[in-house]
Amino acid sequence: MNVLMLSWEYPPNVVGGLGAHVAHLAPIIASRGDHVHVVTPRLKGGEPEAKSDGLSISRVEVPEPAGDFVDYALLVNRGLFEQAMVAIRTEGSPWLLHAHDWLVGDAAIRLHDELRLPLLATIHATEYGRNRGIHNELQQRIHEQELRLANAADRIIACSRFMAQQIRDVFAVLPTKLEIIPNGVDAQHFQDDFDRAEFRRQFAAEHEHIILHVGRLVAEKGIDVVLDAMPKLLELAPNVKVVIVGSGPALDSSRTRAAQESWAEHIIFTGFVSDEVRNRLYQVADAAMFPSLYEPFGIVALEAMAAGVPVVVSNSGGLAEVVDREETGVVVEAGSPDALAWGVVHVLEQPELSKQRAQRAYVKATTEYNWNTIAEHTARLYERLLEVPSAA
Repeated sequence: MNVLMLSWEYPPNVVGGLGAHVAHLAPIIASRGDHVHVVTPRLKGGEPEAKSDGLSISRVEVPEPAGDFVDYALLVNRGLFEQAMVAIRTEGSPWLLHAHDWLVGDAAIRLHDELRLPLLATIHATEYGRNRGIHNELQQRIHEQELRLANAADRIIACSRFMAQQIRDVFAVLPTKLEIIPNGVDAQHFQDDFDRAEFRRQFAAEHEHIILHVGRLVAEKGIDVVLDAMPKLLELAPNVKVVIVGSGPALDSSRTRAAQESWAEHIIFTGFVSDEVRNRLYQVADAAMFPSLYEPFGIVALEAMAAGVPVVVSNSGGLAEVVDREETGVVVEAGSPDALAWGVVHVLEQPELSKQRAQRAYVKATTEYNWNTIAEHTARLYERLLEVPSAA
């Protein structure tokens, strides 16, 4: 079996959960004995062509930006389509197409239509969900591209029950077209040997509790909720240092706002950090908080659970499925700064209870969200799709 996987993100270009998902899934599928060929734009370097153990990577050179972001994405898709055609024509059959989100949808749909290949689409998030509606022309254009992919795909993967319901509602997709396969985590990433005390001192004093937030800094991930929670959090727990890891459109404005507050010395914005630094921060944190307003899945919460960190999450979207209230973490009301502050303080004031929850969370993360299991479910879906003629 040959799988042509189209993704806007692939290492070294990993922006969020989509990139992490494809980076884990593709090599594990390939290690099973199938051939996976990832075609992705070359946005942040990496070798144009790479091969190892059944996995081929083609990073396609991108043109200069033109028009709005949708115009640019469609322009990039021309190159993705051409490279995919080369791969399909020079390697054996049968082929199956697996597209990750609308950003590569145009190329996937063209390949599906012209070559009559089965098309599987993973929809990681929706423009409607991110913005709680469609409010302007650009959002409408993105929504239309998402709808094209949802309609063209033979099957759709959603990462959570929440996302499956949203896909049904937003795109009028029949339930029979949907398959729920979650994201995963590799706990081995959080088991390296390093001087924890020395590393920790780079971010906080010995008497301070480190409260970690990891994620792209955009409104829907709840960065404003974190900042609004700071006064209450410090009132209840004065000895905390909040470490914000990640980059994004809200980074500069959040830094500027925090610098003007009386609590400025209690928060650090690291910006983008390496995977090694991020993983070590998980291991030295006293708690991790993820107060998303919109969250299709919540892979960062899963990472914290796999690292053994007590988690505080909002009851938004997939987070409420990943974290079991009071069993594997603390779940608070989305959009409430006071609730977030209370949740963090609860973790700090109940260390033994928090440790027990973290231990249960680790078991859940490493059993239910194991990448090998997820790859097995995905490969079985590939096999079923290849047995059924494409709907095109």
